[in-house]
Amino acid sequence: MYIHRLDSDCLVIHGISEFLGELLLQVTRCVDTGHPAVEKRMLSSPTAGLDPEWEADWREYVQPDLRQMFQTSREVVDADLEGFPGGPSVEPFTLRIPLDHLEAWVHSLNQARLSLAARHGFEERDLEGGVSFEGDARDLALTQIHFYGILQESFLQHLESAS
Repeated sequence: MYIHRLDSDCLVIHGISEFLGELLLQVTRCVDTGHPAVEKRMLSSPTAGLDPEWEADWREYVQPDLRQMFQTSREVVDADLEGFPGGPSVEPFTLRIPLDHLEAWVHSLNQARLSLAARHGFEERDLEGGVSFEGDARDLALTQIHFYGILQESFLQHLESAS
């Protein structure tokens, strides 16, 4: 799989295997905003409960905007993935992403990574290690986290070079 700039408006991911294609389709599906651990991780308190007045302002003024930004980003990614992989199921697949959607992708990939880490109870040491392919849900989640991190890094580089 490789990622490159097609033109001034579009990024292309070529050579996507069926497995990686499925992981791409899971980007927004694996975000579980109703899960308490995910909620805590994605909308964590800026003062860790030490300043109740600040916390109340945070919940009232900041969290609604964050929730909306998160939702909007996921909607952009879902629209970009509509019809993917498309055509006959012949690997490898290709995905085109408008450059002006990359920021939404970065936000959605981050939400997915945070959600997976929270739901599976990953700690920093778990994320720093290698990926096991034993086949359980925890191993798959760790694979997703690493894959999404690679995509995030690449997309951020393309955003920086575009500005």
